Amino acid sequence: MPVARYVAAILDQPHLTAGDFDPDAAAPSRPTLVRLLEWLGDITYDPDNECVAIGERRHGERFLHEYAEMRAFRDLRPVILAAVRPFLGHENADVRDAAFVATIPLAEHPLLGGHRSELADHARRLLATSTDRHNRDRALDLGALADG
Repeated sequence: MPVARYVAAILDQPHLTAGDFDPDAAAPSRPTLVRLLEWLGDITYDPDNECVAIGERRHGERFLHEYAEMRAFRDLRPVILAAVRPFLGHENADVRDAAFVATIPLAEHPLLGGHRSELADHARRLLATSTDRHNRDRALDLGALADG
């Protein structure tokens, strides 16, 4: 969790992406910002409601109460969303998509539900323009969140 807090805190540092978006590069690499957003997107699913439900089925209804690290990570969701949200409007499509995917599980937080309509717009854009199956599947997860 401290690493997630740190990554969220440094996302807006200009030197983080210096030179990463060079269209003239002979072999473009995955921009650092995209890789960090993708990492946050991967770990934000770890403390989501589905994981809590699985834990409660396996370990009982006190699972979340007894799992302090997961509670702390779930409490961090507003901080991560605040750090990732500005990148939803980034000029680079890979950054926008990685930021969007990272925000999906965050939107289930009770205090963050108001962002779901904004995220739905991003989901429609991604579904209309992206061929990345992973990102498209995650966009569809947002629909399940809205239904649930």
